[in-house]
Amino acid sequence: MKMNIATILAKTVIRLILAFFFIGYFFNVPYSYYQIVRFVALAAFVIICYLDCRKGYHLSLFVSVIGIVLFNPFFIIPFKKETWESISEIVVYALIAWSLFEWVYWFYHERKKIKKENRAIELTFDHAYYL
Repeated sequence: MKMNIATILAKTVIRLILAFFFIGYFFNVPYSYYQIVRFVALAAFVIICYLDCRKGYHLSLFVSVIGIVLFNPFFIIPFKKETWESISEIVVYALIAWSLFEWVYWFYHERKKIKKENRAIELTFDHAYYL
């Protein structure tokens, strides 16, 4: 599973825009705002789900499917306003943490890959020296 920087950047931008929309739940907004956020969330989670499915990230795919079901604008799950505010607060923190975790994971594996390549180059030079 090769991690692509462009895919990670796109998913991070989508998640942060989505978190920005969910922050609006904490203010006194009309009901139409909630409907717009549901459509935006559905589209964002479908895109993230597609990108994760293509790469084979099953845990991330599972979380995206939960987001799709929870924020589906067609079959709304009836919760009280306080419950939706709690859910949106959890989702905001989860989206930000998810993006940070993905970047840290990518940097760790890139650094590991660069060290492995440097070690291979050093071994090649060592063998050339003894020949």
